Amino acid sequence: PIRAQLDPRPYQQDFADQFCSTDGDFLLFAKCRSGKSVMGMMAATQADFKSLLVVSLRTSAANSWLSDPKTFTVFHEWDVIDLHDSDAADRIKRSQAEGRRTLMVGTVQGADDKYPLKAKLKRLFPNGIDAMFLDECHIGGLSQTVKTLKDSISFGRVLEISGTAFKASFFYSKDNTFVWDYNREQASGLGMPKMSVT
Repeated sequence: PIRAQLDPRPYQQDFADQFCSTDGDFLLFAKCRSGKSVMGMMAATQADFKSLLVVSLRTSAANSWLSDPKTFTVFHEWDVIDLHDSDAADRIKRSQAEGRRTLMVGTVQGADDKYPLKAKLKRLFPNGIDAMFLDECHIGGLSQTVKTLKDSISFGRVLEISGTAFKASFFYSKDNTFVWDYNREQASGLGMPKMSVT
């Protein structure tokens, strides 16, 4: 399929720039429909990550991560691999052998000790994975399952993502937090529909 040209909104580029200008873990606190998966992929591409693991507690969060990188030309270097597929490990090996960037999408539960996925990832990436993005971090972001995953594999950076990241925001500095809420959207003058109060 023919890929589309990505014309990022200013705040999306602002996030990618801020992420890449900082070190350490980061929080993306952005409202629904702001394009969080596109923002994440922009940051990963700009940061020159070669391997990226995107996980959440719910499978529904994976849909945009599986589709957006295949939609836009700017992400053409990424191989998108659903970790629920039976041939995921073979596709990861092939992506590595071809020197491409590898995006792996799955659930936190699929990386738990009860499943072989975590062990496979450790074998495939003995030196660690460039980054882990935890989508919908407001759902189980502080759970033992997430903590175990973070502790079991070396990640260069962790990006937590949510539209309601009120609890997570207490753990991040201003420099390592990007907020895009309704008030900022309206103030931006980007032509978004305004809420009418009756």
